[in-house]
Amino acid sequence: MTFFRLALAAMLMSALPAHGADRTIYLTFDDGPLNGTSNILDVLEAAQVPATLFMVGMHAEASAS
Repeated sequence: MTFFRLALAAMLMSALPAHGADRTIYLTFDDGPLNGTSNILDVLEAAQVPATLFMVGMHAEASAS
């Protein structure tokens, strides 16, 4: 299996509608939330990309406050 690193902003730009076509992209970030989570949210907000975040139980409990 091969993985490629790609800047989030570049990936979002490739998913923006081109010529009126709807495009969808699904991203997963494993082992998070990480220190860069707020940066990821900033990029998504700037690009007006809706996001749904899911947290595993132990992270949700740690962030309950």
